[in-house]
Amino acid sequence: MSAKSLTSGMGSNPTSPTSPGTAASAALASFYDLPPHTADASSSPITSPNPDEAYERTWLPFMRNQLGVDDHTIVVGHSSGAEAAMRLCEDTKVKGIVLVSACHSDGGMESEAISGYYNRPWQWQRIKENAGWIVQLHSTNDKLVPVAEGREVAKQLGSECVEHKNKGHYLKHTMPEVVEVLERKRKEAEEAAREATVASSDATTQQ
Repeated sequence: MSAKSLTSGMGSNPTSPTSPGTAASAALASFYDLPPHTADASSSPITSPNPDEAYERTWLPFMRNQLGVDDHTIVVGHSSGAEAAMRLCEDTKVKGIVLVSACHSDGGMESEAISGYYNRPWQWQRIKENAGWIVQLHSTNDKLVPVAEGREVAKQLGSECVEHKNKGHYLKHTMPEVVEVLERKRKEAEEAAREATVASSDATTQQ
C-alpha cells in the first residue's frame, strides 16, 4: 500500500509537535517507516502548504502535483484536511481515504467558509466511486466539529465510521487510531491477495 497524502486542518502548524498535521504525519511515518509528507522512502521531505490558510485552491493542487496522489494512494485528512480529501475524490481515484473529524458544512464560521470547500454541493456519489474504501474517525466530544457533522458525512458516503468517546478533535501528537485503520487495511489487502493467488492456482490445476 502507498501512503502519500497527509492533509491537516485549518490553523494547524505542521512543525508543531502537538498539531494534528504532525500527528497524522507521525502516524503514517511510523506505520510505513517513511519521512512525514513524502511520497516514498527514496524521496526527500516535501513542505506542506501553510495550514493557517488551508484553502482548497492550495491543498488540492499540492496533493495532485507535489504528492502525486493516484489510485495507489491512501489519503489521510484531519479536520479541514478531511474536506480536502473529499473534494479531491470528486475527480481523482485513490486507494482509500481516512477522514478524521470530517464535516460537510462551514458551521457558520467565516474562517471556514473562505476555505472554498463548502461553496457548492458535495458530489457524494463521485467520492464513493473514486475512493476504494472510506473510514471515518470522530469523537463524540469533539467541540470543534460536532459528531452530527461526521455522522451526516458517513450517511452520505456509506463509510465505515468509528466513533470514540474522549478523543476531542484528535489534537494529540500521536494518532494511533489512524495506524490501527491502516494496519487493518493492510492485513485485509494481504488476505485478499492470498485468496486471489489460491483461486488462480486452483483454476490452473482444474484446466
